[in-house]
Amino acid sequence: MVGILGSTMDGSYEPIAEIAAELDALQARTGLDIPIHVDGASGANGRAVSRA
Repeated sequence: MVGILGSTMDGSYEPIAEIAAELDALQARTGLDIPIHVDGASGANGRAVSRA
């Protein structure tokens, strides 16, 4: 699973915490452990700074 944290064009992001929670719930139900990678284009830096 790949989530996007900060697009290059507008800095928009996907709900990473909610995606991770759903993957955790899936693992609890089925035993499947699906890794998550959070990809951050240049917009991710602005998101990280704004949350600090």
